[in-house]
Amino acid sequence: MSRIWICFVVAGFAVNFSLNAKADICGRTKQVTATLERVLGKDCRSIVADDLSEIKKLVLTNQSITELAPGDFTGLKSLKVLVLDENLLTTLPEGLFDDTPSLQNLQLNLNQLNSLPEGIFRGLKSLEVLSLWRNELEVLPEKIFNGLTSIYRIGLLENRIKVLPENLFAGLSTLDILYLSENRLTAIPEKIFRGLKSLRFLTLNSNQLTTLPEGLFTGLSSLDDLRLQENQLMSLPATLFADTTSLRIMNLEKNKLSQYDKDKLKKTLPNVTIIF
Repeated sequence: MSRIWICFVVAGFAVNFSLNAKADICGRTKQVTATLERVLGKDCRSIVADDLSEIKKLVLTNQSITELAPGDFTGLKSLKVLVLDENLLTTLPEGLFDDTPSLQNLQLNLNQLNSLPEGIFRGLKSLEVLSLWRNELEVLPEKIFNGLTSIYRIGLLENRIKVLPENLFAGLSTLDILYLSENRLTAIPEKIFRGLKSLRFLTLNSNQLTTLPEGLFTGLSSLDDLRLQENQLMSLPATLFADTTSLRIMNLEKNKLSQYDKDKLKKTLPNVTIIF
C-alpha cells in the first residue's frame, strides 16, 4: 500500500498521519485508464493505491489495444481475472504481470500475438487458467510456463506452432487440460508430457502429425480423453498407450491408419471408445 507520511508538531508533540498516495493511472495505456476509471467510478486523477488493491476482475475485451506498457497493471495486487480478448496485441512487455500475484485467470484469446518473452508469466503462482487461443504464435520459449505451480488449464489452439520445446510443460503437475489442436505440428518431443500426472484432457487434433513417439504418453495415468483426429497418422507404436490406464475416449478420425491397425488398436484398448 503506497502512503505519504506527514509529520508536524502541535503544542510540542510530534503528530504523524498518512494519506493514500495517488496512483499513476492517467499515464497508463488509454484503454486501461478508461477501464479503471469505469470500474472504480472515479477520474484517473482521484484514484489512489487502495482503490487499485480492491479490484478483483478487469475486462478489456475488444478495445483495439495494440500494445501495453509494463506498468499498466501495477497496484492490482488482488486481481484474480484479467480478460484481454479480441484486441490487436502482437507481443507483451516483460514485467507486465509482475504486480498481479493473485491472478488466477488470464485470457489473451483472439489477438495477433506472434512472440512472448520467456519471463512474461513469472511469479504467477496462483494462475489456474491461461488462454492463448487464436493468435499467431509459432514458437514458445522453453521456460515460459516455469513456476506456474497452480495451473489447471492451458489453451494454445489455433496458433501457428510448428515445434514444441521438450521441457515446455516441465513441472506442471497440476495441469488438467491442455489444448494444442489446430496448429502446425509435424512432430512431438517424446518427453514433452513427462510428469503431467494430473493431465486428463489433451487435444492434438488438426495438426500435421504423421507418427507419435513410443514414450509420448508415459506416466499419463490420469488421461481420460485424447483427441488425435485430423492428422496424418499412418501407424501408432504398440506400447504407446501402456500407461494410459484411465483412458476412456479417443478420437482418431481422418487419419491414414489401415484397417489392420484399427482392429489391432481395438484389441489393445478394449475398454476405450475409439472413434475412427
